[in-house]
Amino acid sequence: MKSELVCDPMAQEVCCLARQYAFLFAEEFVETKHMLLAATEVTPMEWHGYEQLTRKRLLDVMEGILGLSSELSDGRPCRLAPDTNEVLATAAQTAARAGRAISCRDLWTALLEREMGTPSFLIKRLGIDPKELKQRIQQAPHNTA
Repeated sequence: MKSELVCDPMAQEVCCLARQYAFLFAEEFVETKHMLLAATEVTPMEWHGYEQLTRKRLLDVMEGILGLSSELSDGRPCRLAPDTNEVLATAAQTAARAGRAISCRDLWTALLEREMGTPSFLIKRLGIDPKELKQRIQQAPHNTA
């Protein structure tokens, strides 16, 4: 992702996995749906308490709604989609205000910021209220991951 961003290890993992997912789906850009999928994989269930918020269930929703398949391609995502740039900028601003590196919580908060965005839409399809999810992740104990 953006090299000038300073992320904690968990947020670094989210960014790395998002790029891998974009590659897996043969997308030209790393998009918010890839970041959401990566954040779902990295985030402990104890942070949100939703049993249905799993990588597999989210992949099923993405395949059903967005028509994504996981067939490998030779294409590699080398750019960030505009909405992904906005998510990273929002997360970076939050972290900068707190005087620390970007955290996975910052990424979740930024992903769920827009009610009409793809991440919120996909989360709703899992039967989860994005606002409630955002609140739970923000209130989760910091020592769980």
